[in-house]
This record gives sequence, C-alpha cells and structure tokens, in this order.
Amino acid sequence: MTKIGIIPSEQYVFVTGLEEKTVQGKEIISFLNQSGPKVSDLKELYVSISRAIEEGNDLRLGIVVGQVLSKLNELINEAN
Repeated sequence: MTKIGIIPSEQYVFVTGLEEKTVQGKEIISFLNQSGPKVSDLKELYVSISRAIEEGNDLRLGIVVGQVLSKLNELINEAN
C-alpha cells in the first residue's frame, strides 16, 4: 500500500495525457471528502422502478416514482 500525504497549502501537478493540471492541496482534500451517491443507493432505485414497471400496476408505479423522486432529492441535497 502506498500512502500519500496531502498538505492543504502545497500545490500538486497532475499529468494526464498531454495536459498538466496544477491543483492546491486543499482542493484535493475537498474533492476527496465529497460524498456522492452510493452505487447501492442507485441500484436500489433502479430495481424499484424496474419491478414496478414489470408489475404494470399504475398505482404501484406512481407510488414507486414518488418514492424515487424523494430519494433522488435526498441524494442531490447530500451532494451539495
């Protein structure tokens, strides 16, 4: 395992292909601390919608869509 220490006040240079990008350490730390939606959360939403569509019950589909919208709103708010 390789450990990398990131110092907020230092600058780091990333080389990707033909481009070099200079980034402040505090920006890297901020990026690493961001928590986006978990794959398991997205998979759960996908499965819920898929099952409701397969059932073909409009009421069930409407309930699931409402729940999915609520969960998506929650995930979006967590990301901000």
